[in-house]
Amino acid sequence: MIDEDDIDLFRNTVESQKPFDKDLKKSERPKLFEIYTNYGLVHEATYSGSDMLSHKVSGVSEKVINQLKKGIGFDILTLDLHGLFLEKACQEMSTFLFENQNKKFLRIIHGKGFNSNNRMSIMKTQVVHFLKNHPQVLAFQSCPPSEGGTGAVNVYLR
Repeated sequence: MIDEDDIDLFRNTVESQKPFDKDLKKSERPKLFEIYTNYGLVHEATYSGSDMLSHKVSGVSEKVINQLKKGIGFDILTLDLHGLFLEKACQEMSTFLFENQNKKFLRIIHGKGFNSNNRMSIMKTQVVHFLKNHPQVLAFQSCPPSEGGTGAVNVYLR
């Protein structure tokens, strides 16, 4: 048999809790992730400006990847990294993903790096490294030509 102290403790605990509203729109939900600061900086470019990017974590459907490939449209929130140094670009990506973590899709423009040595893009390489390690990113894919092509990625968030 349950004693009165346990019953009172249970009631006090349950009464102070608010039920989770599963019908809330994703954009109205509270932020669940902290700002990401555990990124590392790359020191060598491994992607050229024309390389297509594609990455997904286990469990992401091909339907999502195909949607990223076909494009999201022009009304998607976009971060442009042109003209930034790598560390500043990572800070901007961290802030951008944190502030928009309730969105499903985002776009990051990294450029093609055609002004870089050997036409290899250090910024593109940094963006790939950053997104692969970010806990909120489930997938990313180079944009279709009409949305930036290999100079931008569409990102799918948790």
